[in-house]
Amino acid sequence: MTTGYETPEVIKERYQGMVGIDVDVTPPIPMSGMLGWDGAAWEKISSDGSGNLSFTLDSPNSVTNGQKTVTTAGTAEVLAASTTILSVTIKALSGNTGYVYVGSASVDSTNGFVLQAGESISLDIDNLADIYLDVSANGEGVSFIGVSA
Repeated sequence: MTTGYETPEVIKERYQGMVGIDVDVTPPIPMSGMLGWDGAAWEKISSDGSGNLSFTLDSPNSVTNGQKTVTTAGTAEVLAASTTILSVTIKALSGNTGYVYVGSASVDSTNGFVLQAGESISLDIDNLADIYLDVSANGEGVSFIGVSA
């Protein structure tokens, strides 16, 4: 982890538009939060409200992976047990004959993000247990790989 300090102008130039967030660093506005992945590290900025801005870079340093099959089509199941992560890529198994639906606990065929065999989606999310799957055919599933700091 690296920590440093930069002026509001440098912070705004560096982070403007990351994950769709407009950065307004006009002091004295206290702020903090993860802004996004810059391709090498998760970047966070914070302000104490007096114009002093700081940033912290957390680089992923461990990998979590696995496979999940959904037993019964039409029944949402959690992707994995509670596991803290920074991001995950979920790929529909190549042997699937139907669709995989990715989403929240209420995911189903009418509201899920649809994956066909071999297709994938990457998500910036903090816990694998927040992702649910449903399928159009019994026993189909996904493989996944995630990173954490």
